[in-house]
Amino acid sequence: MTSLPTTNLAVLDIDNNGNNEVLAMAEPASDFYGMINYYNNYKTYIWEFDGGSSVLEWPLRYHDSQHTGCYDCELSEEFVFNSISKLVNLGTERIEARVIMNVQKLNDGSWIDVQNIVNERYFVNPLNFIYLGDIWNSKDVRINEIGNYRIYAAVVDDKGNVLYDSQGDKLEAFSNFMVQ
Repeated sequence: MTSLPTTNLAVLDIDNNGNNEVLAMAEPASDFYGMINYYNNYKTYIWEFDGGSSVLEWPLRYHDSQHTGCYDCELSEEFVFNSISKLVNLGTERIEARVIMNVQKLNDGSWIDVQNIVNERYFVNPLNFIYLGDIWNSKDVRINEIGNYRIYAAVVDDKGNVLYDSQGDKLEAFSNFMVQ
């Protein structure tokens, strides 16, 4: 093996045969002179296991789509998530995704949109990703009112409906914060 798998692994049923596969992408190794060729030098490894695909106790990095890192525990609405959210394309074709990002404020137990920050289309190449933080950080977002807020991000269709992944989970994430 001339390259090593990265820590970005995926466990899913790629071929829909009822068994889980582990997918890993390997970064390019350096050559004799220490130079790295990043062009067409990535490798993908897939291992198939006998484990059933319908039961995944820790299906995503940090456990769930909100990246709680919490196994078998109840979370209150005040729980603050430390997430590294990204939109990942595990497929074989380039995808186009409409991403929305809003600032929401907690108002009488409900989240209300107070600022629409992003409503744009992005392209993600096969076995690649985009960091949602990079998109968010490119915007000049300012909040001056005290309260409980969250950043809400989702991949939506042209009518604004949140899309689902192949596991049936909504393609959405959020991160709570307070302004004092």
